[in-house]
Amino acid sequence: MINKNKYSSKYWDYLMAIPKEVYLEALENCISEIHIYDANGNFIYVTPSALSRYGLTPEEIIFNYKNCKSFFQGRFYPLLLPHCVQEKKIIFGKQKYLITNEELYASTVPVFDQNNDIKYIIGETHPDIHDPDISFYCGNEKISKKETVKRTEIVGNSYIFFKTVSKIKQAANSNIPILLLGESGTGKTMLAEYIHKNSPQVNNPFVTINCTAIPDSLLESELFGYVPGAFTGANSKGKRGLLDEADGGTLFLDEIGELPLNLQVKLLDVLENHRFIPVGGTKIKKVKIRIITATNKNIENEVLHNRFREDLYWLINTYSIKIPPLRERKDDILPLASFFLKKFNEQYQTNKTFSSKLIHILLSDPWKGNVRQLKNLIERVVILTKGNVIEVDSLPEYMIDNNSVIDEKSYDQMISDYKKSIIRYFYDTSKNIGELSKKLSLTRSRAYNLVNLYCDQKKSI
Repeated sequence: MINKNKYSSKYWDYLMAIPKEVYLEALENCISEIHIYDANGNFIYVTPSALSRYGLTPEEIIFNYKNCKSFFQGRFYPLLLPHCVQEKKIIFGKQKYLITNEELYASTVPVFDQNNDIKYIIGETHPDIHDPDISFYCGNEKISKKETVKRTEIVGNSYIFFKTVSKIKQAANSNIPILLLGESGTGKTMLAEYIHKNSPQVNNPFVTINCTAIPDSLLESELFGYVPGAFTGANSKGKRGLLDEADGGTLFLDEIGELPLNLQVKLLDVLENHRFIPVGGTKIKKVKIRIITATNKNIENEVLHNRFREDLYWLINTYSIKIPPLRERKDDILPLASFFLKKFNEQYQTNKTFSSKLIHILLSDPWKGNVRQLKNLIERVVILTKGNVIEVDSLPEYMIDNNSVIDEKSYDQMISDYKKSIIRYFYDTSKNIGELSKKLSLTRSRAYNLVNLYCDQKKSI
């Protein structure tokens, strides 16, 4: 309830005369993430700034989740809104964003009606002041980070993915070598950049090279550089190698399993002694770099068959993280698809949306090419679709053939399937229903009912 008594009648009339669009535009352009709920915690409004954190538009959050508890459960801990409702007062506290393990400050503010009952609740999550997309001002002097530094977008809702990202961020704040394992297209390059952006080397170079993209004969000179006259056709001034370029920062070696054995020996010396000799040179160069590597191969099998040095394997494998394929994190398909749709809508200046049939196929596809395949597909359908609604006929034939039987699933059925995947995951990873109920902050009876609904075999209470 608005207390009119704190305003003069003149100023109150002035406030009432301001067009509604002014207030809405102020909210729509606010950098803080603001949510407005009713007394039951149902979404009424969400600022667009939420998109950068969750990869979802306000429309998707409001219409797909409706209640804030179903949205924030598993994303933030602790939840502030229940305390705000129970205590009927402003709650301000520090929350952990479980997807990335960040700590953020948030507040919930109750708004009361004439009977002193809660009418609305305003929730606000404050932006990370270290966000490289935000510039800072001190007096008339602008202070900003390097223009080349951009935010690395991490999009995902699934429990398995936020566990992976939490591990990555925990390891990022160090100098240890990290080995990223996973199928092609799972986003290993993007996650390597995310590690760099959250590491002590953030303000220094991030240099990446794909070991399969350069012929073996040129790979050594690309990595280590060469001195003038090192070989026929060499630049008369010589060339700096990528190790030199990455000095003080991070070198990301993608597809490390393809690195020739002779270069594995030289890389081993770099990791152990922080030194190397350029091709054709005699002088030792010192470098201080952090190495991140990635492969889609079974690297242990490569060691077993003498195609990869065991001593190098143990050095790059100081901390290894397996990136789950998209088929194991189906709860991330729609958030990722929505994120890419927004990105390509902006790029091609369109305003396209998915049809319900298309969404069903997206959720049903095995995604053998993982996130890369999904990204390329969304760009394709945005370009080829003539109208504003992306229909099934915009998809490549192989996807339509793989999903020849398209169910007309209702919205409620799709939500039910989403709930089922969550309950079954926690059911499979819990010893009993009591443990499951604690993980999901449910009562035992509620957890038991959900298990009865979605799981075939029952564990003891």
